[in-house]
Amino acid sequence: MRQNQYLEQFNTIPPLVMEAVGKDHTQKTPSPKVRKEIVNRIWMEQPWGAHPVQDIKGRKLEILSPGWLNGGDGPDFKGALFRYDGGDQETGDVVIHVRSSDWLRHKHHRDLAYNDTRLHVVLYCDAMCEPRLTSMGDAIIEVELGTVCANAIDRIRAEAEMEPSNKIPQELAGRCSSAMARIGGERGGTLLDAAGETRLELKSRRYSEAIKKGEGEEELYCGLLEALGYKAFKNQFERLARGATLGNIRLYLEDIRQSMRPIALQGLLLGAANLIPSPLLVAKKVDKETAVHLGLLWEAWNSAQDSEMFRPALTASEWKVPGTRPANFPSRRIAGLAHFLAVHADSDLHTLFIHLLNAFPADGDRKNVNKWFDGALNLFPHPEDDYWARRYSMGGKRLEKPLRFIGREKLTLILVNVLLPYAMACAQTGDITLSKSRIMNIYRFSPSPEPNSVVKFMVGRFKNAMPQKELVQNSIRQYGLMQIYSDFCAVDSGECQSCGFAAYLEKLGSH
Repeated sequence: MRQNQYLEQFNTIPPLVMEAVGKDHTQKTPSPKVRKEIVNRIWMEQPWGAHPVQDIKGRKLEILSPGWLNGGDGPDFKGALFRYDGGDQETGDVVIHVRSSDWLRHKHHRDLAYNDTRLHVVLYCDAMCEPRLTSMGDAIIEVELGTVCANAIDRIRAEAEMEPSNKIPQELAGRCSSAMARIGGERGGTLLDAAGETRLELKSRRYSEAIKKGEGEEELYCGLLEALGYKAFKNQFERLARGATLGNIRLYLEDIRQSMRPIALQGLLLGAANLIPSPLLVAKKVDKETAVHLGLLWEAWNSAQDSEMFRPALTASEWKVPGTRPANFPSRRIAGLAHFLAVHADSDLHTLFIHLLNAFPADGDRKNVNKWFDGALNLFPHPEDDYWARRYSMGGKRLEKPLRFIGREKLTLILVNVLLPYAMACAQTGDITLSKSRIMNIYRFSPSPEPNSVVKFMVGRFKNAMPQKELVQNSIRQYGLMQIYSDFCAVDSGECQSCGFAAYLEKLGSH
């Protein structure tokens, strides 16, 4: 498929360097330049779960908490909790670098602000013989992630939604614009399609690994929650999925009758998310409907905790993200998930969604695609008498008309970001229910989502090379623009003169 074309280009463009990822620290695998922000995300996500990692000396390190991201000067994370080499629980700061040699290069060994650093977390260790010390002479535990999180790098590369830097003028066409214009719209469009197919391939890898371990449905459930979380709350929803697993939810629902499942699941999920306000704090400040619903949620959450299968997976403060649109507040999304699981938790999610994809119109006729979406939306119940059908937040103003929990725009994102990557992983691991070519046709005929800030930024760069309608005409093109941004613009921080993608386009244009 065409993604192979883009992947080959991505791995051979000059500015992309060979990084040391083998245990002997020799150059093994081609890898792009990686921004420190990506290493930060890996550390925050802790993709190894509850399993210990090892420091560079081979000693076990159990991470109990990655700490909180420091927005100011000094270490990148404060207050991490861990156990080292089987010892007692410790706390300390964490410094993140791409390479271990950056500790000395940035002169942290002379900076008093780094004296509480206990962990130096790097992607690649290129200075094995040089101990990392604070200005007080204390040795720091060093952890190399490159050998344990290759899949996480691919995943973050496919899902990176880092906003365009304010340092980059939004209207700057970039060196790639004129180069794209020279190769022509047809070749340029083919290249964007290849980048879009690459994004699907990268997204599928997490599911391929899970399927091989027999955990495909659980990972599909996790991906569904991440998609419901919207960009601002993706990490929080993932942690909720890991804390309230599909397997445990099914066990818990065995003794709950169907009519009580929606409120039982709302209490369970909102409680695990730490999003149920304390009755003592809001009792005198809310309307009667809210007070009643709040009481039902606490009753359900207490019952879920009594089962000893569920505990809070997050703190309430982790949901405070400024600038979030009311329609994207997490409580409504979680309520929508509760109604979905109340109906479908007993079903095999794999069968449910593969059957749905098989019903996608093969000819891509717009009228038939619209009918398919109408049918797909019916999988996500939207009872108009539910508390959250007319509320954005607990105790918030009651809306005049009920709103869907999951709308068409969100379903489009679930289709492209979760269902198609999962189906591609199934096809790649031997499930022939849905062929790769069929999956790509669905991808091609899927309606374009609302362009986000990255897509708009890239349209601004290429608008002199191709008409805007061709740049965003379908999901593949939009995700192709996002992949190019993630692989090049985000890496080079707007330094167009050193951009390997522009150099590649210029080389194409010379032939």
